[in-house]
Amino acid sequence: MKYQTINLVKFKALQKRLGQPLYVVVGILESIWLFAQFQARDGDLSRFSSLELAGWVEWPGDEDEFLDALVETKWLDRDGGKLSIHDWMEHAPTWIKGIAAR
Repeated sequence: MKYQTINLVKFKALQKRLGQPLYVVVGILESIWLFAQFQARDGDLSRFSSLELAGWVEWPGDEDEFLDALVETKWLDRDGGKLSIHDWMEHAPTWIKGIAAR
């Protein structure tokens, strides 16, 4: 996680929306980003269900509300039926960018 992420307004909004402490929200975001590195290197999460995504991060609550919170606070983008990580290729690890460039 980039060192200033926890100071972003949208980080604090997600923390408030989920009712979770800082360390949980850090873990959620890191888990989503790791999921993308393993399963969706292009940042497109559309082929996964809300149950699968929430299960990956071990979210104990309603999986649709969980994803709605991530979309509402602009960590994920929803465009019609497409769900993707916001600005993934801008913020993805360098090795992912290298693969995408090939």
